[in-house]
Amino acid sequence: MQTIERKLKGKLEVFSIYTQEEADRRGFKYVYWKDAHAGDLALSDDGYIGVCLERHEYNRNKVKPLIKTCYGRAWRNGTLSFIERRDNGAFSASTCKKWDELEVKTERAKRFVRAYVEMFMRYKKIDWKRLGEIYRPDLTKPAKYAKKLFRNQRMTDMIKQELKRVLDARGINEEAVIDLFNDAVAIARENKQPAPIIRVAENYSDMLGMKGPTLSPNDPLAGLSVVDGVYDELESESQHKLTNGKPVEAKIVEEITDGG
Repeated sequence: MQTIERKLKGKLEVFSIYTQEEADRRGFKYVYWKDAHAGDLALSDDGYIGVCLERHEYNRNKVKPLIKTCYGRAWRNGTLSFIERRDNGAFSASTCKKWDELEVKTERAKRFVRAYVEMFMRYKKIDWKRLGEIYRPDLTKPAKYAKKLFRNQRMTDMIKQELKRVLDARGINEEAVIDLFNDAVAIARENKQPAPIIRVAENYSDMLGMKGPTLSPNDPLAGLSVVDGVYDELESESQHKLTNGKPVEAKIVEEITDGG
C-alpha cells in the first residue's frame, strides 16, 4: 500500500493506493476506472486501486465522461496510470505531462516571471514573500513556495527568456556586453578604475547566460567563449595595476544601466 497527499478545496487529504493483488487479498470490491462513480474503488490501467472522487458527464453532440480519482483524472476514451502520474506529480491534470510542463503555460506562472524580472531589474533584490503572493494569494508560506518555484528548471528557463527580451528591448544584447568588457579593458590600460563597468558587464552577462562554463552544449550562447577570454584579460591587467586613479563616476553606470 502507498499513500498520496492531495490538496482538495483547500484541505489536505491523504489517500491510500493499493495494488490489485493487495485489494484482492483484502476482499475489496473495485471497478475499472472508466466505469467508476464517486465513492467507487477504481482500478487504473497499470493495476493500482484508489477511490473515485467524481464523475462528470459532458454532453456536446455525444456524452463524454470525465472521471476524477484520487490518483488522477482522465477522459473515458483516454488512459489513466497511477505510477506515471505519481512520478510526474500530475494528479490533478487530465494528462500525464509533468506538473511544471503544464504550469509554465498558466497565466500565474507568466505573472510570476514578469514580477521576478521587474524586481531584479529595478531593485536588484527579490521580495520572495511578495513574489509568492503575486503567484498565488492563497499560499500560507509564499516566500518558501516562491523560492521552491524558482529552483524549477522550466521556470528559470522562462525567467532567462524574459530577461533577454527585456534587455534586448533596451538595446542590451550579447554584442553590447562584449563591448562593455572591451571598454573595461581599455580603461584598465589607461590606468583608470574599470570596476563599475566590470560590475555592469558581469550583471548583464549573468542575465544573458554568457558565462561559458554554465551553459549546456546546445545553448545558443555556448559559442561565445570570447566573453571568458576578455574577462580573463581584464582580471590579469586590472588587479595589480589600478591602485591609484579616481573611480569611474556612478553616472556612467547609470547611463549604461538605462540603456543610454
